[in-house]
Amino acid sequence: MSLPAIGGIAKTLHTSQGTAALTLSLFMVGYALAPVAFGPLSDEYGRRPVVIAGCGLFSLAAILGTLTSAIPMLLIWRLLQGAGAGAGTVISFAVVRDLFDGAALRKRLAQISVVRVLAPMIGPSLGALVLPFGGWRGIYALTATLACLLLAAAVLALAESAPRFSGRPHVPVRMITGYARVLRNRACLGYSLVNACAFGCLFGYINGSSLVMIEVLGVSPRVFALLFAFVDIGMMGGFYVNGRLNARGAGRHAPLAAGLWLAAGTSLALLALAVAGLTRIESLVALLLVGVFGYGLITPNATQGALQPLPEVAGMASAILSLLMMLTGALAGGTSAALFDGHSALAMTGVMTVFSAGALAIYLGYVRPGEKPKRE
Repeated sequence: MSLPAIGGIAKTLHTSQGTAALTLSLFMVGYALAPVAFGPLSDEYGRRPVVIAGCGLFSLAAILGTLTSAIPMLLIWRLLQGAGAGAGTVISFAVVRDLFDGAALRKRLAQISVVRVLAPMIGPSLGALVLPFGGWRGIYALTATLACLLLAAAVLALAESAPRFSGRPHVPVRMITGYARVLRNRACLGYSLVNACAFGCLFGYINGSSLVMIEVLGVSPRVFALLFAFVDIGMMGGFYVNGRLNARGAGRHAPLAAGLWLAAGTSLALLALAVAGLTRIESLVALLLVGVFGYGLITPNATQGALQPLPEVAGMASAILSLLMMLTGALAGGTSAALFDGHSALAMTGVMTVFSAGALAIYLGYVRPGEKPKRE
């Protein structure tokens, strides 16, 4: 939501646009790294107290960020706000893993994935609606209000889901041992890497799409927003189809493999069109629609594959899943924007192809060979 507010922050706090943009970058740093601590803490003390602590940190940092008058302090509050937000990601996956298995687990993970993917897509539009009325402080105040409501909901309505936790003081040695166990597990690591590469493909598209559609293909910002929303329908369709398949007892491997092939195939087709100089808005949107449909098949099944093997350290497994996902997404998105040449879709489609092909290769070459036949 704060994306449209960068200019206002720079003007109000008498700083540069680049420095103001760090409010986003530092938020994402906190968001990516905090789950590394939240995951094992939730395994040790339970999910509920960690969720409450994360929501509390987010709320406090959002309030202080709204009131601050100095850019250095705003950057600190944004880093802490991102750290608080990171609790929601890692704990939501862990809670679902505590309560469900198999097809039921995949169904709930798909529901979480819908929110997780769509939220950052609609956030800038919501921020743009608030900006004319309250400026950047109005946007921050709204996030603080919503965070306080979420904190109240967690305190009043969230039950503990962890099947077991020691309650003993957390010892770094146990944290290191737990993470080593997750990283040594072939399924946990393999599916986490598949999910991360698929997310990298998606973020390559997200970060490069406006540059390609507006700067290269000449669509207006309003038309771009409509096309971006239209492509989202494909992702929602993938999540829906995956849910229907789960309801009929389908395993994770067939839809996951289909999604990976769709993502890799459409990315390669888009790259070929870009190399040939034949990129057109109609073909771009059509192929993207199919590609993100594939992503809707990938993420809930890859996430289930990563969390299923080690339920007793689901928090740590979820933390690794989230960390790899966010770092890969940041790398892919940054590369897509940095390599943009101003007149073609090569950077965006190249990044999409590399990461989608990487996801497919890891699945076929590392994940599947290590699993027993028909294991779900």
